[in-house]
Amino acid sequence: MKKSTLLFLFSFPLALAAQNLVVNPGFEDTLQCPNGSGAFVNYVANWTKPSWGSADFFYMGCPVAPTDEPPRNGNGCSGIIVYDPANIREYMTGQLSSPLLAGVTYNVSFYVCLQSSCMKAINEIGAYLTPTQINNSNANPIILTPQIQGSTPYTSINGWQLVQGTFVANGGEQYIILGAFVPDSMLTFTNVSNVGWGDTYYFVDDVCVAPGQSTCAEITGVQENAELNSVSVVPNPAGENAQITFNNPSKSAFTLSVFNSQGQLVQSKSGITSGSVTVERDGLAEGLYFFRLESGRRALGGKFILK
Repeated sequence: MKKSTLLFLFSFPLALAAQNLVVNPGFEDTLQCPNGSGAFVNYVANWTKPSWGSADFFYMGCPVAPTDEPPRNGNGCSGIIVYDPANIREYMTGQLSSPLLAGVTYNVSFYVCLQSSCMKAINEIGAYLTPTQINNSNANPIILTPQIQGSTPYTSINGWQLVQGTFVANGGEQYIILGAFVPDSMLTFTNVSNVGWGDTYYFVDDVCVAPGQSTCAEITGVQENAELNSVSVVPNPAGENAQITFNNPSKSAFTLSVFNSQGQLVQSKSGITSGSVTVERDGLAEGLYFFRLESGRRALGGKFILK
């Protein structure tokens, strides 16, 4: 959030120094609702991919919504395959708001959560910062020397683990790529289950690059204005109608879409400007439902239960 007064500039120099340079760090700014596997490019703003292997985007209230673990903050998160026996890897590329300065120390952090169906976790998930985008025409591993690389088993399937480190910038770096950058033979595996997927897949949230030695993990998501994006549903669970309330100070016209747990659209309303809308039972069966509120490039989401 930018402030223009001199009072702010002199009163809070540390807050400015800790500014997160990653644009859309928590995958909250959506271009469209993800509706299938591999929905990433052109679905989440300011993020793309450096190779043919596709990252995934999950957004609460969309047909492709977070399932294993709720996003660490807000409604959105992403996911990538960091190991596959068929030599397939996935990566994601984020954009920085300004190039890094030569000789300055930066702290890089992001959070990961292992997909619950995976049999193996790895240590070496990392971040590579580059002045130019990488565009590979295959899905093979991208072998590079990342500035930040994990050194502990990221085994959690019920909670988010922090990946972080510091480095001194060469100058001009303006993109961050997340993934695993070492050959399969150099990956450190930890067995977490005897049944499940042969590949290793992580959900990713709250990416941060900030100048300074101290951790930037705690400031991640602050820029996304949690108060503006808060949504409440009352009652929840609901016996008949459910009232959704959200912040809409500009009185923008929102459209409500309601999906069942299979991702099928079951109800929609448009022209909502009051900051409140009722989801009417209207024959809907008992169960879990997701909803999406959209106005231009602003999107909100959540879930509720009908009993």
